[in-house]
Amino acid sequence: MFSNNQAVTNISVDQLRQFISSHEEQEYLLVDVREPEEYSAEHIPGAQLIPLMDLLTGAAQIKPARHTIFYCRSGGRSMRGAQALSGRGDMEKIYNLAGGIMSWRGETLPDFPNLKVFDGTEDLPALLLRAMDLEKGAELLYGALLEHFKG
Repeated sequence: MFSNNQAVTNISVDQLRQFISSHEEQEYLLVDVREPEEYSAEHIPGAQLIPLMDLLTGAAQIKPARHTIFYCRSGGRSMRGAQALSGRGDMEKIYNLAGGIMSWRGETLPDFPNLKVFDGTEDLPALLLRAMDLEKGAELLYGALLEHFKG
């Protein structure tokens, strides 16, 4: 969709709160990519609603901002939206709120690991090897648990 892909940075709730308190509203754009009913039930103050599908299809245009922060319920949809727009030349820094509004409310762990096992860039043999490694790791884990809790 866009070229010159740049990285999307995950930020925590604490980082977002600090960012908001240390920047003028004109310096950033906070984008809620959830559906209108989710937004009207609750949203982060100052957030602009742009549902993910509108963002991805181009039905809604996002204004250029020095810092653009995306969020959703738990962080998945907002990461998709952030990655889709990460190649725009008029967007300097792109962030995703890890854990979404659930973390804003304190319903998730602040430092839950964001594991990216399959990113879609590897060829089929590499994907197969990674899947086999995961299976072997699960076998070792369950074996160790059985040993630890036997009896």
